[in-house]
Amino acid sequence: MALFTPGPLAGQVSGRVGSSVFSHNRGGTYIRNGTIPKKVLSPAAIAAKARLTTLSRQWQAIAADDRMAWTTWAATNPITNRLGGKTVLAPHMAYMQLNARLNLGGFAEISLPPITPAPAPLTSLSLACAAGAGTAVLTTAPTPVGATLALWVEAAVVDLPSQTYLENIWKTIEVSSINQATGMDVAATLENRFGSMMEGQIVHVRVSVIDSLTGLLSGPLYAQDAVAA
Repeated sequence: MALFTPGPLAGQVSGRVGSSVFSHNRGGTYIRNGTIPKKVLSPAAIAAKARLTTLSRQWQAIAADDRMAWTTWAATNPITNRLGGKTVLAPHMAYMQLNARLNLGGFAEISLPPITPAPAPLTSLSLACAAGAGTAVLTTAPTPVGATLALWVEAAVVDLPSQTYLENIWKTIEVSSINQATGMDVAATLENRFGSMMEGQIVHVRVSVIDSLTGLLSGPLYAQDAVAA
């Protein structure tokens, strides 16, 4: 592993360049040799690939005027990447991104882009995990979240409190019911993705609000808890 100090020509670097992977930890930015990823055949990965394949085919049937609407929407709604830069999605990618979220949540898909803004984020979030009881309960506000809104829950589980870089291990574990109230228990879906909770593990969550009519997400709130006995 090589250490790397960004200079004026490279203020921030993240991701792969050739056979080198740029990342960072508590010690700063470093470079490591890249490895060829193994084919992922988990049920969640298979379902995600199938979802994108279906949406890609649906895009082919979108009318020309609707495609132009997605082109305009994508150009005026760039996404923010890991380094804080703005990226304009291709129109078919914008269509697939929003509809993949709606599909995952069991909500109706859309053929035209949103005309309303993203929902407001949660105002508070906390997490309480217990291995013996098999619970991982989210306490959220406002409650309930809203008549057309739901909670989009991502999680990461680590063994060491000092491990704070989580970008490569976040997984979407659950989309709540519409108008979800506080007290949502995500233990079942958490353990389905990460295995059984063990005392002392650190569970991190980041929770956004999703609009079930548009697929737009609010900014996230973060919480963590050490798994209790």
